[in-house]
Amino acid sequence: MTLLTLDRTARGQYTLGEVGSLRNLRRFSAEIRAGDATWTLRRALGGFGQVIIASDGASGARVGRYVPHGFLHLRGVFRGTLTAGETSYDWRAKHQLSSHFAVSSEGVELAHFDAGPQAQPVRVQVEDLTALEPLALLFCCHLVKQMADTAKVGAVAAAGVAVGS
Repeated sequence: MTLLTLDRTARGQYTLGEVGSLRNLRRFSAEIRAGDATWTLRRALGGFGQVIIASDGASGARVGRYVPHGFLHLRGVFRGTLTAGETSYDWRAKHQLSSHFAVSSEGVELAHFDAGPQAQPVRVQVEDLTALEPLALLFCCHLVKQMADTAKVGAVAAAGVAVGS
């Protein structure tokens, strides 16, 4: 088992051990890198949809996507299907509104993800690092980080309402 942490290296920039890096972009978008490959993750529908598309940085071709499950995709990042290349993965929270997630393929759990503090927003336990390609692994880190960032924005807004701002 391999333990990895998504570490903050600068504002909006993170590295996941030797696997690659993640850089925040606008509207919950991100750029991820692994070796010489670069991918851009963006929400569909101009940033307003729940579906997230992964595009190759060089060609712009779609190479993956995350589609949430549930009525009208209301489950957001808590359950869905992640496709990277030709492989489909099941993404799910350990329980509803959890900060603990798992990704599996064909019924076999490949990795566990836990949300953490801003300096290390994601902790990952990977069963076999060769069984999960870098695009999928970094994409999952983005999902966890997006969930944490969305929760933080909601908490700040709720605090503003509570104090009458």
